[in-house]
Amino acid sequence: MRSSDWQPIETAPLNPYGKAWGPTILVWCTASASPVAAYYDPQGSDNDNGPRWVEPEQGQEIRIEDVTHWMPIAAPEGMKTLAEIAAPPAAMKDGG
Repeated sequence: MRSSDWQPIETAPLNPYGKAWGPTILVWCTASASPVAAYYDPQGSDNDNGPRWVEPEQGQEIRIEDVTHWMPIAAPEGMKTLAEIAAPPAAMKDGG
């Protein structure tokens, strides 16, 4: 992970429909001074209904103001990305 890989949190993918359960990405949490895998939840919890980032495994909430940067989570080595899976075969690209 290089420092140049981190992008401003304002550019993070939230989710396709503006609802909870956006894609899980790596976020930089200033409260713990560490990277955390999390997804954006715009609806919040029953406690205050405010938006937040959520760690998917344990459901721990991360305050919006504690997240400053993000980066995609890399696929394990040898695993194809969604773009690679969805790409048409080379024969179709060439018109044949």
